[in-house]
Amino acid sequence: MNIVSSTGYGDMVAYNDTERVALIILINLGDALFAVAFGLLAGLTMKTSTSSDAEKVYNKMDSILAFLKKFKIEQEIKAKITNFYSYSWSL
Repeated sequence: MNIVSSTGYGDMVAYNDTERVALIILINLGDALFAVAFGLLAGLTMKTSTSSDAEKVYNKMDSILAFLKKFKIEQEIKAKITNFYSYSWSL
């Protein structure tokens, strides 16, 4: 437990049950704090990198749909084109 919580090897020693319970709570609270901090940082980096990519895909799809509507492409061909681009951009 000391290795996982990064408190070292025996630098924090509990002598009675009350201290052991308090130490366990503090160690778990510290671990949870680190987990939340790193989770928030990971979420921010993922959000900034994927939102711009998703926006580009939506803009391209809108322009393709506008093109298909402007030139009155048949529904069957329109479905094939949108399926193709949806599949290729999802990779």
